[in-house]
Amino acid sequence: MLRRGFVLAVFICAVALLKAVDEAKLRSLLQAAAALGGVAALVTLVTELDRRGLDFSYRAFRLHSSGIPGFAEFFNPIISGMHMAFAGLTACWCVLVTRKSSARLFWICCLLIISGYVFLTYSRSAWLALGLGGLVLLVLRGRLVFWAIFGGALLGALVLLGFKFPEIFSIELERGTSYRTLIWKMVLDSMSGFWLFGHGAGVEMSKMQIPGQTVVNTHSLYLEVLFQYGIVGLLIFVSLLLKSIHLMWADRSDFSVLCLSILLASIGVMFFELHSFIHSPNLIWLWIWFPIAVALGSSINREGQRWA
Repeated sequence: MLRRGFVLAVFICAVALLKAVDEAKLRSLLQAAAALGGVAALVTLVTELDRRGLDFSYRAFRLHSSGIPGFAEFFNPIISGMHMAFAGLTACWCVLVTRKSSARLFWICCLLIISGYVFLTYSRSAWLALGLGGLVLLVLRGRLVFWAIFGGALLGALVLLGFKFPEIFSIELERGTSYRTLIWKMVLDSMSGFWLFGHGAGVEMSKMQIPGQTVVNTHSLYLEVLFQYGIVGLLIFVSLLLKSIHLMWADRSDFSVLCLSILLASIGVMFFELHSFIHSPNLIWLWIWFPIAVALGSSINREGQRWA
């Protein structure tokens, strides 16, 4: 746990310093990652189409790997969906802030391909992340024409889904929270005597049995933080999130707006998904620690300007 915490601290400091010293490099890195995400999504869609033909009945399959060994292999549709949602948010941001028409067209294509991939993971966490983050970007950077384009595209997609998959809404309603309420109750029941400081950093949940499977995580990062660090740790974590939001809101540069959308999207997703709070590189690094590091870099910039 100490080694993981140290590596994570190095990552946060490196991103924060790069944000403060040379933000353009971070922008370029995320744009390259989004373009690669578009390529990976396209390759996966083509590979799956070649393997399955035109069988796109609802939930007939869930995208998680490209089919090419060593390339875009996630092996889990929730993980693949969240990775692609991150790339999709970056592509959406590029659409909104890019000035060249040719570049904007490229990013629109990337966004459409990635959005198709995210939908076909059938991961509601990824849907929420991409949808909520995209809404934040539109609110903060979307001109009226973009509201019209994105609103029309969303309406068209919903109509298409209604005709192609008329059962989609009834199926998702029937799935409900996928036994999450039962999992959350078992987590809270295990907190007796540990409410203040938790069970300890890195302590894992005992295996929990729900109908049809065994569960080993809390299916809510907030509950994982509560389980390991107690109410004190959860309050510190929430305070860190709020402070990071404040710093990026105060900065409100284009890049800070992107990272703010990522963090706000993750705040919504954390109610239902994500785990391994302090761990080796994983989704938490992308969706939480990265934007927090950018917020720290924004604070360094402001302090530097104050003393200049």
